[in-house]
Amino acid sequence: MLKDNIYYTVQSAEQTNFQDNYFDLITVAQAIHWFDYEKFWPEVKRVLKRDGVFAAWGYDWCRVNSEVDETINDHILKVIAPHWAPQNQLVWNGYKDIDFPFQKIPAPKIEMKQHWNLTQLLNYMSTWSATRLCIKSIGPEFFEVATDKLNAVWGDIEMVKEVKMDVHIYVGRN
Repeated sequence: MLKDNIYYTVQSAEQTNFQDNYFDLITVAQAIHWFDYEKFWPEVKRVLKRDGVFAAWGYDWCRVNSEVDETINDHILKVIAPHWAPQNQLVWNGYKDIDFPFQKIPAPKIEMKQHWNLTQLLNYMSTWSATRLCIKSIGPEFFEVATDKLNAVWGDIEMVKEVKMDVHIYVGRN
């Protein structure tokens, strides 16, 4: 929903048309691992006010229970592994491999929780870029096998289960 008091713009994260020292807060959700840091950090420093806050976050692998997690690992994650872009490793490592140019502020540990049935979980995993690339490369059979294996360990596919994902957060002050 568009609001009159919000200015909407689409720009490159590495070069914006905002004024110097414009923002009190800059946030990046599930995307910082794609930026060109040599250009991004100077731009953030330019537009972020003195003592302004920068916050970035991204979520990690989903977890349900040991049987489901092992099945996902063996029949989906291992198969699609070669198709992930290398930048995804930065998220999986909790962003600790990114050199942040800010004074760190302690961030709370957050766990995202969804309540999904098996179809919803499979739909989510089918959106992953590596899943899509793998299907394009070798065909959908591996995902069909994984679906059958997950059906066997899930129980009633309409049964809703808690799906957890760790959220990695970096917060810093300029």
